Amino acid sequence: MFNPKLRAVIKREYLQQVKNKAFWISTILIPVLGLFFIFIQVLLGKSMVSTGKIAVVDLTGRLYDELVLEAKAEEAERKAPKSVEKAITEEMSKPPLEKQAKQLNSKLTLMKVDATPETLAAVRKKLNEDVQKERIKAYVVLDARTLETGYGEWRAQSVKSEFVTRENLGRQIGRVATKERIKDRGVDPAVYDEALIRVRLEPFEASDKPTTEDSKDVGFNLAVSGIMFFLIYISIFVYGAMIMRGVLEEKNNRIIEVIVSSVRPTDLMLGKIIGIGLVGLTQYGIWGLVALNLSIPSVVGSMGVGSGDGLPPIPGLTIGAFVVFFILGYFLYASLYAALAAPFNTEQEAQQFVMIPSLFL
Repeated sequence: MFNPKLRAVIKREYLQQVKNKAFWISTILIPVLGLFFIFIQVLLGKSMVSTGKIAVVDLTGRLYDELVLEAKAEEAERKAPKSVEKAITEEMSKPPLEKQAKQLNSKLTLMKVDATPETLAAVRKKLNEDVQKERIKAYVVLDARTLETGYGEWRAQSVKSEFVTRENLGRQIGRVATKERIKDRGVDPAVYDEALIRVRLEPFEASDKPTTEDSKDVGFNLAVSGIMFFLIYISIFVYGAMIMRGVLEEKNNRIIEVIVSSVRPTDLMLGKIIGIGLVGLTQYGIWGLVALNLSIPSVVGSMGVGSGDGLPPIPGLTIGAFVVFFILGYFLYASLYAALAAPFNTEQEAQQFVMIPSLFL
């Protein structure tokens, strides 16, 4: 397939990189760091749980009890077991703000504070003191305007603190106020729960082909595509820069003069690009084997996502497309990096033109 000189260049570039300690350190370190950051994120998610008391001053006398029931129902719904596929699809379909609110693993305790319009000023003074001394996290004041216009008052140490908690509680109060407004019109509030529905438009291609199950894994497919895109993007930078440094190193050491005397420049550049490209595929092959040996259901279960039934399988065409795009993208940008390095003798000179491939990317 290749002439002997080209094969020799490919072999030299490949073995030179594979036998390098940096290759094996990065091959081992990157997956370990990835798992470490996932583990840290899980720990932070569990440790950064909003705890404490939220005082509720309900001047209407109608919202507090229903709000407690609403909070308990939502907590029970959040803890209900779901398959990983369903959980991912639901999360991807939610608006950003509601997604943050739903992800809040809250351990807040609602506390009723009795007050009237006449005693509100004194009660507010006492609650402000409790907030400043951190006896309670915050307090809300609900009055007739809450039922009429949706107005509610939130008081905490800072207006910028506990943003997600505030929005989550406000959403719960909104649902309770809606039920009370329905009740005032002679309608059973249970009708609201039964009638409430979220419409999610599932995307399908505009064709007469039969619908497959793969088309429903929208969230999972987007996540996989994003990860693969990120890997290709980073690889182009890493291996392209590796080629540029290799060309400059040989020119600085005057090795290039000896090599060119026995190998055509085209074979030299092509061999360097193919050799380092095979290094990248080797690295991804090792990571792929590691990923196959990981127990995905147990990992997902330990992260508290769904029931740990495992993720939907990645289609073979998706993996094939990743390999094709990696190879084509790598050849395109590796050639650019090699071409940029060719006219220069030092890395400092070539660095001025590194932005050209970056702009294309």
